[in-house]
Amino acid sequence: MDLNGKVAIVTGAAQGIGVETAALLSQRGATVVLADIDDRAVAAAERIGSEAVFVRLDVTSEPNWTDLTKYVMARFKKISILVNNAGVFSGSTIVETSAEAFGRMFRVNQLGVLLGMKTVAPLMKTEDCPAIINISSCVGMRGTTAQTAYAATKWAVRGMTKCAAIEFAQHGIRVNSVHPGPIPTGINEDFLKERLEFIRSRIPLGRLGEPIDVAEAVAFLASASAKYVTGAEISVDGGFAA
Repeated sequence: MDLNGKVAIVTGAAQGIGVETAALLSQRGATVVLADIDDRAVAAAERIGSEAVFVRLDVTSEPNWTDLTKYVMARFKKISILVNNAGVFSGSTIVETSAEAFGRMFRVNQLGVLLGMKTVAPLMKTEDCPAIINISSCVGMRGTTAQTAYAATKWAVRGMTKCAAIEFAQHGIRVNSVHPGPIPTGINEDFLKERLEFIRSRIPLGRLGEPIDVAEAVAFLASASAKYVTGAEISVDGGFAA
């Protein structure tokens, strides 16, 4: 799963799955752009090393995406990998969910993925075995309680991924989704703590996942080892959605 010579953009790269993914892609040889609105991504890029840079990005802003891609193309001349990882989470029942909270999750979790694919895909080149990996969720595979708004956006990411896989296949761009199970990432830790024993009891492997578990799946999909894999969904959830 050699990624030497690849240039990857990872959104939501300041913490959790995003920063772990950026670090692993770099270890595999890729130049990595850590894109986030969180300044912690600056220090994360410094820790990863000289082949990592931070670029501020609000994934809900189309002009921000345009500026990001202009910067990456000017500096690195290509984009090989896009990991749409940025997301927000709010756990609440249907009755408790506010329109504001639903709208925020839609804009970050769903619109952000659309804008990323729309902006980056036209710049990807077939000879570089380009790959887009969209981070969905195990709740994009099955229903659950107190996560309706979040699940709605993650089911949408799953569907958008399949549509994009068909649309972009003619350009040699592979598009797949990864569906993490219950994994503490900073945005959901309080929710998981309150329900820890119940959630753990529903995971066949008997433990919560770790960000590196997801990063390994992303690295595989980003590599030439997955050159004939597109439109797929990979669950990294210990069997939660089995």
